Amino acid sequence: MAARAEARLLRMTRDHGYTNSGTALARRGGSAGDVWGRSTRGRVTRQAISWGPRRAPFLRVLGWSDDVRPSPRREPHCALCTKTFSGQAVPGTPEDGADRADPLGLEALQCSRAKPVVYGGPRRSELEPLTHFLFGGVLARAGLGRKSALATATLVLAAEAPDLDVLSRFGGGISGFAHHRGITHTFIGAPFVAGLVVLVLYLGYVGFGRRRWAPGKPPPRWGMLYGLAFLSILGHILLDFTNSYGVRPFEPFSYRWYSWDIVFIVEPVLWIVLLGGLLAPPLLQRLAGNSRASDPARTRRVAAIVALLLVAAFWGLCDRQHREALAVVGARAYAGELPGRVSAFPYPIDPFQWYGLAETREVDAAVIVHTLDRAGSTDHGPFSTYRKPAASPAVLAAERCYLGRVFLDWAQYPIAEVESLDAGQPGYLVRFYDLRYLYPGSPRRTLGGWVQLDGAFRVVRQDFGPR
Repeated sequence: MAARAEARLLRMTRDHGYTNSGTALARRGGSAGDVWGRSTRGRVTRQAISWGPRRAPFLRVLGWSDDVRPSPRREPHCALCTKTFSGQAVPGTPEDGADRADPLGLEALQCSRAKPVVYGGPRRSELEPLTHFLFGGVLARAGLGRKSALATATLVLAAEAPDLDVLSRFGGGISGFAHHRGITHTFIGAPFVAGLVVLVLYLGYVGFGRRRWAPGKPPPRWGMLYGLAFLSILGHILLDFTNSYGVRPFEPFSYRWYSWDIVFIVEPVLWIVLLGGLLAPPLLQRLAGNSRASDPARTRRVAAIVALLLVAAFWGLCDRQHREALAVVGARAYAGELPGRVSAFPYPIDPFQWYGLAETREVDAAVIVHTLDRAGSTDHGPFSTYRKPAASPAVLAAERCYLGRVFLDWAQYPIAEVESLDAGQPGYLVRFYDLRYLYPGSPRRTLGGWVQLDGAFRVVRQDFGPR
């Protein structure tokens, strides 16, 4: 069986442009052992590989062990055991130091005895309903809640209604990931979601509310409620557009992801501003006392409008700093080359700190940017680099499965970590991550999925989430 599996492996390597070179398999045109190697002990080591642009088949090694790159002096070090130094190449072999400066601790060179350590941002897609509910409530307080009976309920429910796509998780983790921020977050789907919200309210009104309706109170204006629901859903899509996860507003005509990248997925500043717009009026009423000049309805409306203006101002500030961060990331050279593509992603609360990514022909680089100290960030700030060697057969097989296709369609800076399984269960475990969520220093597991392959590179299991 081992001989048949190895023969199949060699056939796959020939089909995908690989060649057997000594004790390692390397892509034609690359050096032996650059990416995916078989040691003299016949064991494939754990590695991490990443792409360049979305769907592009450029890969880079994030970690290797002595089985892939044996050093004539000593084993390549393990980042779990060896401290890195700011602004310097990671201590190790000459090959290591040439391409593996990592002062930010974004990557961890791992020995074969160490478990992988991944730092990241959100654990999952972060279905965070609080901001949406608060946004709908503030819209109602700003005056829209007076347009019709049940207007406030309509605005609040519709503000969260697009996240009904969470029901797709009953089909499994991959299904939930594939359909999250899908058709319910689009301009085509918004009218149908608005109709569903109004239908639920209508059924509730007919079944329960009509009998308890106050005499003389005007009935709901269903056409107006439909318009308000549609407006609140557009606000939901806008809020999701501002963060780095993104939306696909033109689906099913275009499945391209769009993201503004100016606000963190879970942003406490928005909570404070929106809550202030809802809770400030009672405090102002107490300060005003029993003065007849004070109008409670007008006070609530003014506070809500001010909250919406503050949200817009915060977005404007973040957009300005985001542009500054992009300029900082694009102004410096990485591994002796200016980047062809740059991105900047926000931190929570602080609009002046950004996580920047830059792509060149040879490497991808990650850097922390402080826009208030632009000169220091541009010229002297430390950064981590990721090389771009060729692919491995395990990664090629994993990216063709359902999870691989869905993940690579969404990810902007995808990474694949390859781990060989033990002799009792021969095969490979491929984990997918996105560099956008490898925030430095965060102990949280990032968004990602995994694919288990057998020794013949056939898919055994696949799922979204950590493993």
